[in-house]
Amino acid sequence: MKSVLDRRPCVLVVMAAALCLSVVPSEAGPADGSRMTLEACLKQALSSNRQLQAARFAAEKANWDRRNAWSQFAPRVSFNTEVTRIDEQTLAERDFSRYFPPEIPVPRVAFRTSYYSSFQAHIPIFDAELINGLSVATTGQAAAERTREAIRDRILLQVTSGYLEVLKRGAMLELQREFLVLTGLNVEKAERMHRAGRYSKLDLLRWQVEHQGQKSSVAAGESALRDATVRLRRLLNLRTLHADALADRVPDRLEAEVTRVAGLSEAEIRKLAGVDSRTLVNGNAMLAAAEQDRERSRLVYRGQYSSYLPDVSLSYSTAWRRNDTLALDEYRPSTVMLNLSVPLFTGFRNLSRLKSAQFSYRAQDTRFSDLVDETRQALGETVNRIVNLKTQRELIGTSLAFNENNYRIVSREKEMGRASNLDVIDAKLNLQNARLLEITTQFDLTSAVIELRYLMGGLDELVEEIVESE
Repeated sequence: MKSVLDRRPCVLVVMAAALCLSVVPSEAGPADGSRMTLEACLKQALSSNRQLQAARFAAEKANWDRRNAWSQFAPRVSFNTEVTRIDEQTLAERDFSRYFPPEIPVPRVAFRTSYYSSFQAHIPIFDAELINGLSVATTGQAAAERTREAIRDRILLQVTSGYLEVLKRGAMLELQREFLVLTGLNVEKAERMHRAGRYSKLDLLRWQVEHQGQKSSVAAGESALRDATVRLRRLLNLRTLHADALADRVPDRLEAEVTRVAGLSEAEIRKLAGVDSRTLVNGNAMLAAAEQDRERSRLVYRGQYSSYLPDVSLSYSTAWRRNDTLALDEYRPSTVMLNLSVPLFTGFRNLSRLKSAQFSYRAQDTRFSDLVDETRQALGETVNRIVNLKTQRELIGTSLAFNENNYRIVSREKEMGRASNLDVIDAKLNLQNARLLEITTQFDLTSAVIELRYLMGGLDELVEEIVESE
């Protein structure tokens, strides 16, 4: 593969800012002016990609949701103080002490301004909704963590594939530019030959048409390279990124993995797609996250039955007598109550919520089963693509050598007048297509191997080895 990648010119581009953890897009690469490798891109994505940051925040939220579910079982204790002020007429009606002579002690029970203070505690003893809520929150935390892992694997796949796509588009564009220069020289030669009367107008027009076709190919290649670079820049959360800022090199660990997979027989490669569903779900983070979401939906559905169960709780309160001062006196009655609440009729609200949760769970279960089948299908397609690219790579060396030799022979025949312009153009196009096929085959094979590791759940381990080997 390096023979293809090394064809691009080595132009050192001074990069701007260092990799950072900020949400604000950072500059386009290392501050020392070195070119950005795949390892650096992976590190940048892991630290700055916004989707990963959002997934981490979601996992933290799920963690606190679980803590909140546990906190519902703790006693709730409150201190309450009331200040009441009544009018004179109401005071006269409530204060009976004024109707008795002073020698008869009658305690006052009404004050113009009165204060009342109390402590209250509520302790849940049995609450099925709280118990199920804890189960839902625990499963939700596991689902959020699995989702974070799934997003991380997907971003790693996109960054690696995007990096390879930029290199592939750059190599193809360089080849197209080489042929553009070649056709430009042929056009100049054809014009001189036409002026000398050795080429007809038709021969000149054929070379001019070929030259314009190469210009169109170069323009399309430049556009494809810009698009691939923009996609990679967004994944890396950089302000700017240019294709020349990327190191024209595939990590040795990744090349070793491609060599390992390509060295397997066709039967061994196809056997990779024959894993059972349980193994596929355990390995694929996306499927594991979907399974946790299904389990959470099942718990929500099961929890709706708790609305038909009684609630048991214990309440305790202690209060001071109402008087006309904030000071607390010695009179403090206490009350302990055991509460039992049994739902008898709720206007079919419980039934409607139960049915809603039931069909939500069935929908989630159906989506999960479909996602497993879809992932298995994608795995089979990836394996087939690897087999095809492996076979194509084995044949491409012979094809490239043949077209290079044929182009040299046809060019010499043309100089001696034994071949036409069409023969030369066809030979040149065949050589160009063979070289383009060599580039695309090697990069596509690498991308297919990366996708295979992603679908089977080994991408994270491979990326760690790539990053550590830098």
